[in-house]
Amino acid sequence: MKQDGTHIVVVFLRFLVCGVALPLAMLATVSGCRPDSAPVSSTALEFRSEIQSKLTMYSAALAESMAKNDRRRTRSVLQRIHAVSTPLKNDLDISMYVLDKHGVTVAARAGASAAGAGNYGNYQIVSKVIQKRKPLQSALYLQGGEKVYIICTPLLNGEKVVGVLILGIGADQLKRSGISEKEFMSLTFSARPGDRP
Repeated sequence: MKQDGTHIVVVFLRFLVCGVALPLAMLATVSGCRPDSAPVSSTALEFRSEIQSKLTMYSAALAESMAKNDRRRTRSVLQRIHAVSTPLKNDLDISMYVLDKHGVTVAARAGASAAGAGNYGNYQIVSKVIQKRKPLQSALYLQGGEKVYIICTPLLNGEKVVGVLILGIGADQLKRSGISEKEFMSLTFSARPGDRP
């Protein structure tokens, strides 16, 4: 069988495209030929540390009462730990809601940034936290139009989700503290002590 020069060139071009150019393009796409994300400010990192300590303290105490399905005790525990808790830097007012495993409010300590209570089981973030068993954050708009940033964390009894703790911060307060929405959304939190955020 006689091969002409065109066939050899076509085979060589296929080799270049499939064997060299395509893998190089894939490598460039996957390995850092993208702009770096902006670093998180020291203010945002300090905020994350403060919130993480609150989540750790609140979650342990609240999970115990939620595991026993003791709503009265859960409300009492929430009020007690809030009373002895140190305020956040910049006097940020945080609203706190404790939900059962179906998203129904069991206890609340609502500050200026949120009002009302009810069933949050249909909120996507609440169902994701219950399903994934890890903290997530989001921005929500209240009925009055006010924007609130929330951090939702599962209340765990062993590996079982017994409820959800929501911490809410008004958009104006977050902005006043020097933390941007982008920074807030990039922060990571852990569900219990020892877990890596």
